[in-house]
Amino acid sequence: MRDKHYEAERGDRTRNRFALLVIIILVIVAIVNHVRADTKETPDRPASEDFFLESLEGEWVRLSDYRGKPVLLNFWASRRKEVEVK
Repeated sequence: MRDKHYEAERGDRTRNRFALLVIIILVIVAIVNHVRADTKETPDRPASEDFFLESLEGEWVRLSDYRGKPVLLNFWASRRKEVEVK
């Protein structure tokens, strides 16, 4: 009697773990599809214009050099400019 109860509990845990795994996989697939859809060029959302920026190392880089790769632009000031108060 005790073994049947244990087996039933074990089967329930296995089904619950399988269901959780399926849910996690579905969420990951949904997130990946959402990110891909957001990054595609569409007629109402054209690609960004190409431009140059100076890197922290002093090299000039072009946005188009990173085509197909995720890019994070940080426009915070990296050099402090002293302002003289009169």
